Amino acid sequence: QMCGFLLMLHWIIVPFVVYPWVSSAPWAFAFCFIQVFILWSLNFIAVEIENPFGTDDNDLDGRHMQREMNRHLLLLIRPHAIGIPTLKRRHIQYHDWEDDGTHTRVATSDRSFAQVWHSVQDVVATPLKKQKSLLYRRTDSAQSV
Repeated sequence: QMCGFLLMLHWIIVPFVVYPWVSSAPWAFAFCFIQVFILWSLNFIAVEIENPFGTDDNDLDGRHMQREMNRHLLLLIRPHAIGIPTLKRRHIQYHDWEDDGTHTRVATSDRSFAQVWHSVQDVVATPLKKQKSLLYRRTDSAQSV
């Protein structure tokens, strides 16, 4: 209510403030209209955003959102989602800097998940030119093991 009162007060006072700054009445009307229109538009947008869950055309559908959330939570308790991820001894290396995507290499490794994670962090932390040499050194040493 207070916001509406202040907007009405602004609507009444602005023409008297703007008119001395311009050379003619049409310019005063244009500047006043722009200010008042923008502020009232922002007020109406704020009123719509204030209560997003309702029955208006542009409101969010709370029931649908709750059903979707429940469906996603049920997916998390399925047996295949509960398992702990493991690293396989044989893995395919998909990321090769000069690879055009036509072939992939199969390599074996005895490294743990923590070792693989730290090697990925090292690659991300180094500059791009050093990444190529670091990647090739790692893949060559992994293939020689």
